[in-house]
Amino acid sequence: FVFAGAGAGGDSTAEHSRLALIHEDVLYTPVRYLHTLINLLRSHWHWTISHDNCNPHLLNIRPTLPTTANQYTAFIRTMTDFSQNFTESEFPKMKPENWPHRPVFVQAGSEMKVLGVADDSVENKPVPLGVPFEVESPLFKGKVLLRFRNATSDDPTSHSEYFHERKRLMQTVIQGQFKRPLKMSDVYVGSIFAQPLLGAPPPMLTSIMDAVIRQIAPGLILDLSSDKPKVICLLAGSAQSMSIDAPGNEPDMTLSEIKENVASVLGEDVGTKLKRRKQLGDPEEAACYEFDTENVYTFHNYDDAMDFGHGTMHIPMYGEYDIKPSIGRQPLSLTAVTQSGDILYDLRVWHESHHDDDDVVGVE
Repeated sequence: FVFAGAGAGGDSTAEHSRLALIHEDVLYTPVRYLHTLINLLRSHWHWTISHDNCNPHLLNIRPTLPTTANQYTAFIRTMTDFSQNFTESEFPKMKPENWPHRPVFVQAGSEMKVLGVADDSVENKPVPLGVPFEVESPLFKGKVLLRFRNATSDDPTSHSEYFHERKRLMQTVIQGQFKRPLKMSDVYVGSIFAQPLLGAPPPMLTSIMDAVIRQIAPGLILDLSSDKPKVICLLAGSAQSMSIDAPGNEPDMTLSEIKENVASVLGEDVGTKLKRRKQLGDPEEAACYEFDTENVYTFHNYDDAMDFGHGTMHIPMYGEYDIKPSIGRQPLSLTAVTQSGDILYDLRVWHESHHDDDDVVGVE
């Protein structure tokens, strides 16, 4: 995909400003597309007045671009640094043959504590798989449950029962309370990387892909070419099911399915799973809602594409794609973060294929 303009003359009419599939042309005349883009930005800047999404009695007055330019030029806007507190993690000191969940080793990031597991005295112990464990960060305190189909579980019986006759490859359940109120438009979840990807596409291509995808899924950020790549989406809009309960009334997080229960707190407008995912997956709509500090939140996610145990991703009409060479020698992450980079929870998933003998010399 490239941004297709009219040529060096800079004609930026809607007829010529479009996203198109280009063949050899893009290889020989990349400057003309950049030139056209600059002309678009210079000629289409105007002011927009609209009603505030959360309060119809207020008006928003802001400079903006028309839809035709907005859709395909998102890469020139300043992106919030979700990654500023996301630091590199070292390969586990424990030898892979001793990993209890081989072929993976899941450890906590530096901004999150795993109570009883991740302190300095037991640095060679991974977090549990298949059973809940307690976590705490500056913004969140609660419990996490991880299940990976193709990794050894600490509860083999429930592991087998959960994945039996399901296509799912992984499950995460996050349950707990926020330590301060946060707008639902401010909290994202997904994978963040501390180093550039080895198989990253060109930055302009990634930016255009991100701009197009965000027209379909506004709460999704696809950033594959930066120094700290990320694929993240809004937490409240991405969970397969979500429950908001008074302390003591929260659901059993070890159940195979978590019942949707948000209407009593958030209202009927987002009272069903479909309505919630549509509304709270859009940053503008999600800005009208808030995570409070009184209730217990449960977020249930599962995936039939990402296989952490094999380090592969299932792509329809293609099959299994090995992502390990593309990400380089760094872990995948399961991370929830605010736009300012504050961490809610952060788990790093190492694969044994990342092993280097120098990592574990003298360590059993």
